[in-house]
Amino acid sequence: MRKKLFLPIILVVILTCGCSTEKIAQAIDEDLGTNSKNIGSNIDKKTNEITEKYNKGIEDGNTKEVAKDVTNYLIDKAAELAENAVSTGNSKKTAEVKEKSNLEKMALVSVTDGDTIVALGEDGFEYRIRLIGIDTPESVNTNISKNNEYGKEASAYTKELLKDVDTIYIETDKEMYDKYSRLLAYVWLRDDASDLNFMVNAIIAKNGYCKQMTIEPNLKYASEFKALIDEAKENNTGLWQYDGYRALVDEE
Repeated sequence: MRKKLFLPIILVVILTCGCSTEKIAQAIDEDLGTNSKNIGSNIDKKTNEITEKYNKGIEDGNTKEVAKDVTNYLIDKAAELAENAVSTGNSKKTAEVKEKSNLEKMALVSVTDGDTIVALGEDGFEYRIRLIGIDTPESVNTNISKNNEYGKEASAYTKELLKDVDTIYIETDKEMYDKYSRLLAYVWLRDDASDLNFMVNAIIAKNGYCKQMTIEPNLKYASEFKALIDEAKENNTGLWQYDGYRALVDEE
């Protein structure tokens, strides 16, 4: 269909004037809506040879013989270049969309405790979200005896971390929900899953407010969490500065 659309324009140009590469490119540009300079620069040596042949035909008064060769070649060439450009552009866009499609945008509603938050999805539903791979001490357990001062400190840290955050980005793993119907997720502060400095789970681990909790099959960042927690523990960061917290973790 595209070839038929710009065929008349090229024919008009060819039959009414000297067939210069610049004018041919201009005609193609008007019909394709592409950049004529790019089209013209990509017309190869064969095009120039055909153009010269046609110009000579004009001088000899015999244009009909080469008109078909010129138009068909230029049509095929322009179509090829245009299709390649469209294909390349679409491929790039598809890759960009695919790269970002793993993260789901949500609005942060509240922080429940150190490792649990509530967020509103774009589908209009609220989700209780349990951060994968880490476990902060208890602070809001219905069994009050399980709550402790370390849990309150961890909860306060996460609330402070997210106090100015309105939008979060959710990444799930192989298993999406736990037995309490909580969405299991890695929570990102920006729409980019390439830097752990912007993942809430990792930030909490790095700053020493959790122990590791590895539950199969959600193991995507397990090794990274282990490294962060080991470093925090070694440096007495966050809760790891307290002997009582260390003893609590050892008991569990």
